[in-house]
Amino acid sequence: MGPTEMQNSSSSRGVLAAYFTTIQLAEWIPTELARQLPSKGGHRHTWVQLAAPSTPNTQQQQQQQKPPASAWQGFCKDCLCKLSVFFDTSVSRTCIDSTGHHMHSTLKAMTDTSNDQGTDEFEAHSAGTSQCCKCGLSVQLQLLPPVIDPEMVAALEDARTKPHAHHLAQATRELVGTLSTMFRVVRNACQGNRSPIKITSEKPRQLLKFDPPCNHILEILGFELVDDTEFRPPEIGDVSTSGLSLMSRRLERARDELCVLTGRVQRKLREVERKEVFVYKPVTSNLASLLGASDYPKRPGASLLLMASSSSRSSTSARGNTESDGSSKKPTVDSAYRQLGVPEDAADSLVIWSYCRLAEEDESSDPLTGTLAQQRFDSLMAIAAIRTSEELDLLVASERERGMASTTQIRSACKALFGDSGYEVATIDDDTMREMARTQIAGASSTKTRIEMAEHLRVLALAKHSEPLVNYAATLVSELEARESSSAEPTAEALGHMKLQLDTWEQLPVGLNNIGNTCYLNSILQFIYSVTPIREAVMRYGDAQAWNEKLVLGRRDSGKLLTVDEIKRALRFVELLKGLFSTLINHRIESWSLTEARKSSSSAAPGHPLLAASVPSATSLAVTPDRELSNMLLLRVTGDDTTGAPISISSSGTLNMQAEDDNDSKALDATAQTQKKAVPQYHQQQDVDECMTQCVTFLVHALSPEPTLHLETSASSSNTSELVASSGSHDDGSWIHRLLAGHQELLSEKLVNGQRKNTEKPTTEQFVNLNLNIPREAADINDCIDAFFAPSVVPGSSDELPKSSQMMDVDAPEQQQIEFTRHTRIKDAPPVLCMQIQRVQFDVATMRSYKLNSHVRLRRHISLAPYMQFSSQAHAEGGADSKKHRRHQIKDRLAAIDRHLRALETPVRATSGADAMASMSVVSALERVQAFMSGVSSWTEMEAARELLSDLGKPAGTIAQEAHQLSSDLGSMAQALGSASEKWRDERKTLCAELDAIYDNVVADDESAYTLHAVFIHSGLSPEFGHYWVYIRDYDKAKDQIRWLCFNDSNVSVVDENTVFNDSPLPGQETANPYYLVYVRSKDLEGTVNFGV
Repeated sequence: MGPTEMQNSSSSRGVLAAYFTTIQLAEWIPTELARQLPSKGGHRHTWVQLAAPSTPNTQQQQQQQKPPASAWQGFCKDCLCKLSVFFDTSVSRTCIDSTGHHMHSTLKAMTDTSNDQGTDEFEAHSAGTSQCCKCGLSVQLQLLPPVIDPEMVAALEDARTKPHAHHLAQATRELVGTLSTMFRVVRNACQGNRSPIKITSEKPRQLLKFDPPCNHILEILGFELVDDTEFRPPEIGDVSTSGLSLMSRRLERARDELCVLTGRVQRKLREVERKEVFVYKPVTSNLASLLGASDYPKRPGASLLLMASSSSRSSTSARGNTESDGSSKKPTVDSAYRQLGVPEDAADSLVIWSYCRLAEEDESSDPLTGTLAQQRFDSLMAIAAIRTSEELDLLVASERERGMASTTQIRSACKALFGDSGYEVATIDDDTMREMARTQIAGASSTKTRIEMAEHLRVLALAKHSEPLVNYAATLVSELEARESSSAEPTAEALGHMKLQLDTWEQLPVGLNNIGNTCYLNSILQFIYSVTPIREAVMRYGDAQAWNEKLVLGRRDSGKLLTVDEIKRALRFVELLKGLFSTLINHRIESWSLTEARKSSSSAAPGHPLLAASVPSATSLAVTPDRELSNMLLLRVTGDDTTGAPISISSSGTLNMQAEDDNDSKALDATAQTQKKAVPQYHQQQDVDECMTQCVTFLVHALSPEPTLHLETSASSSNTSELVASSGSHDDGSWIHRLLAGHQELLSEKLVNGQRKNTEKPTTEQFVNLNLNIPREAADINDCIDAFFAPSVVPGSSDELPKSSQMMDVDAPEQQQIEFTRHTRIKDAPPVLCMQIQRVQFDVATMRSYKLNSHVRLRRHISLAPYMQFSSQAHAEGGADSKKHRRHQIKDRLAAIDRHLRALETPVRATSGADAMASMSVVSALERVQAFMSGVSSWTEMEAARELLSDLGKPAGTIAQEAHQLSSDLGSMAQALGSASEKWRDERKTLCAELDAIYDNVVADDESAYTLHAVFIHSGLSPEFGHYWVYIRDYDKAKDQIRWLCFNDSNVSVVDENTVFNDSPLPGQETANPYYLVYVRSKDLEGTVNFGV
């Protein structure tokens, strides 16, 4: 056999282990093997093992034939090739990730062994490797082609079948007779039997026929035809002192292939006619179990059999999933699963994980929007289309936000604008595309059609990755929508009358359209609207009183005096924000007025469906934010404009609003910065916190520099005026700071040998949000706040002296244990308290950011009283901190109980013996050993056992006594541990109830009591992908009712409060978690937040 190409027959793209074992290995058909198959397409391996293999002749043959413990072997029952899988014994076969192994395989063509010493052409094989990218498990693969060519088998079957075309059972019996006889002949040859097969003998001639197909197979196996009268078996050599010869190995493979082949054919006969020696068993599932590929999360009601049955036809469609010009077609469902490397029964979360993982591993020049990304997105769309899955729909929506468009959308857009869906978008320049779109839009008969054409242009611009064209299309859509909405705009007088009549409880607020990766922006704008002082101040823009419209200089930002251009830019932001708020109010009023008019006109028809609507549960009424406003908040700075520089938040939560030329202004989140550089999309990916801070920056810059300037609110909102004038004990020069920013004090104590020696004078820092870490799984929001204010200890050297001149006692003995403890307390809290849950973490081992999806239980009310004093001071004074002290006692005890229970639940494994792989709890292990010891005690009472022990010099009574004592001790220990476990669980339940009571015991009128107002949700497995929406509390004073509204871009709906306050993740939303929280001082709720107009 001449040398063949060493090309990869499958790429190193990662696939799940279940897909690797069930599909990838089943379709590994090298070119040389494919040439031998009678059918040139659609073949899939079905791996089997012999149930009762023939016994080799010698002990050495037995040892050499037996596969090592680290290997798995199987034969394809159809083409008879042999697959061997060798495991790396130094790595555990159980993956470190619950999703299972993610295998990257390189499967190669036939190797040329014709020049290798000790091998022949029948030992040429296909080699491959596969490795898990997560845990490092590596397997080596070897695919041996059959010794008996499938074409020879087909010729033999044809020779036996044709004479009995009308009696298939008889033809099958004759074929089984030939194959089973050939098996016995080869088996005898493997054992060194060289007795010739006489062609003239009646029985061999009756069974083998000695026709050309039979003779050809025998000759291939090394049997020599002598004088046309007999076949002599080949010489296999002496195997007593050396390894198996080439001929011996070839005959053994042929023997096993004939056994499998005979077993396959005899399955057509009745069961009573089948011979046990030829029975085989399927082993694909066995290989999957060895790789841990059977334990992946599965979709309820799905079956892997569907994938296996459709794989043959899908393999052809997957390979032919391109058109003649090289462009990709709309993917079939089968090819979609293949593209993502997941089985059809994989759970939705596993499909999402694989999609994100492949995006991370994409090494192409454009991994986020390139060709491979487009294929992945098309596959995701195809799978989401046949599944009813909120998780998949959210991921699709998220990908669309960042600029992805499906092939179907692109084809539809080409058809609509150019009249031909086959256009290659990349070959059309921007100017041509813009002019063709203008022509279509100009000829449209309605505004609705024009908007649709503009949306088609936006899709093509995204597919072309042209930011100027994307901006042009987005602006065009906004203008057309504004023109349509203004065509029948009511007068100001009519709007004022309708505003007084509006029932804000019945008419839901208006949503905001997503204009390209702006879900977090929409969430921020809805929240800003709900803050009454900000909304009322924005709506007063133009009176030259609430804002610095006279361009008075004097306001500073981080010590730098603001320029006139910076003030103008901030005022422009307020102006645009007022326009958006006005549009939201007007659309809400108009929608309510239209609904009321329909109700009035339908009063004569009580059964009309419109009359059934009382309080709507959802609305899709939405407006599109102004592009200029979006660009300002999304950090889009062009030309020489540097006034839109981002602001950052320090690790302590301090507001750092700085100009772009200040080096300290670059303290942005590393993950967000990386995305801004890498994603060629319309709007760069941002964090909710960054967008929120940018908004606050513009509002502060637009204020008058006079620090005493406050809002003059109307009589109906006097609570707001009082709030703005009085809140906070520190005047930072603006009412916005006093509304959103608080102050915390930091105290450092010096401990010498555990004794407090020196205390620094507290320092004060401003904060606009608390950056909370999640201390454990299933944490409470109070746990996160406790962790933030927990004292931190920093060790110091024995010769270290405090450098601060404010230390009360600087004398410290040398060579002593010195520590510094840092305490934090809230000096004054703002009326609107923001908290960011730190979900973006960095894995030093992989040098990658990841999202922490741990659940956090939210509370309707929290109290900041425990955090108003330093820990040491509160401990000494007692009083209000007694609850905090008890709370910490309970949490410490719960942590100890959890450690005990985890220790009891830790699996115990046997280190040797038959149970080495088994695992069970320590209590179960003790009970099992106790039972064995009882059995040993009973065994010593047997006469045969006593005689045996007597011969060995071991007294039976002593052994029985020791076994009985050990059994008693183990039983006592198991009972004690079981009782302790039950006691700890009961105590844990009691302590949790007491802790819940402490958390819920919040006095509403207390200055430190806060009520949850807004919850920003991020849904997604990765910090680089995902979707934002926000839940906001809505209260109607007249009805004295509370409800929660979900603002999800253009959709606004009423949700059950259990959706917000859940003890565990909602089904299907395991990756949707609170990311940013807003609490409002309970006593100021009425004047601080509402959804009025």
